[in-house]
Amino acid sequence: LDAPWIDRTGELGIRNGGWAWGIAAADFDLDGDLDVAQTNGYHAKVSADADDYEVGTYPIYEHSNEDENRVWLSVGPRTRMTEVADLVGFNQPTSGRALVPVD
Repeated sequence: LDAPWIDRTGELGIRNGGWAWGIAAADFDLDGDLDVAQTNGYHAKVSADADDYEVGTYPIYEHSNEDENRVWLSVGPRTRMTEVADLVGFNQPTSGRALVPVD
């Protein structure tokens, strides 16, 4: 079964966005072209397997990967997008899970 789409993330410059959870496409700069915003990162507490330790001594450790959020603006169809999260103040390193554009 062939997919009805073509992967253009490399061509558009948006392939390496970090540890993505939430992504949204909308016309954020109101120029008529779709832009992309992405929230990143994760934070997890991990408990070791009880079989590896004596009862009551399970170590818990924390791990995180707090990539900065991203925003890419389009300057036209099928052209490389420009990453502008720093310019618009959306570049915070977070542990986001969803992104919902609202008008």
